Amino acid sequence: MSIILSMISKKGGVVCSDGRKFSSIIIKEDDTSDEKATIASDNYDKTFNIQKKLIGAYCGLLSFSSHNIQEHIADLVKDKLNVNHEEIIAIIENGLRDKLLQISHDEIRLKSRKIDLLLVGRKDKKRMQISALSFFPQESTILSIKETVITNSENRYYTFGDDNAQRSAKNILNQNKAPNFDNSYLIKLSKKAISAGINYSSRHPYSDEQSCGGDIFFRQI
Repeated sequence: MSIILSMISKKGGVVCSDGRKFSSIIIKEDDTSDEKATIASDNYDKTFNIQKKLIGAYCGLLSFSSHNIQEHIADLVKDKLNVNHEEIIAIIENGLRDKLLQISHDEIRLKSRKIDLLLVGRKDKKRMQISALSFFPQESTILSIKETVITNSENRYYTFGDDNAQRSAKNILNQNKAPNFDNSYLIKLSKKAISAGINYSSRHPYSDEQSCGGDIFFRQI
């Protein structure tokens, strides 16, 4: 697992993540494993920028078919960024769902094809938007759910990842009452929330290590 979050204001938006990545292991159909996952990297950037039009962060399955999630998304939207914001989000949601379904079972079993994705962009000239997408298997296919958060007079946020880490990050964000809207403040607050999430994250289900950790990464728009 990981901890990722997005924040938006009437002036801009930020995504932020931890940098921990675990090694791949074989998980059996009963959800047990004969192996233990180890920390493969504490410097893995789960955030990305798509031609200064979208920023994003992802957790869950970090890569498949020889490409990470950022590369898959860049492939889906290349030459299509002239469409409006909602159409870009739809292209990413539909395309990534199809890509997950097409993975070879020998590479990744269907039950493990889960991704949580945060996308931040400008809905229109006055409003920023967070699109929170969850991809998950059901029976023999891949489904997706989207939630949308749009700016109003207050800063807004959305988180995904380890449950304990999310709770700790949300405590930091919910305690904030400062009327700051600029990106420098959003970055500072997001990094503080991610740091709290890392400190209180639970143990990885297939490892003795904490689910979240490492460096903190962010992107702004």
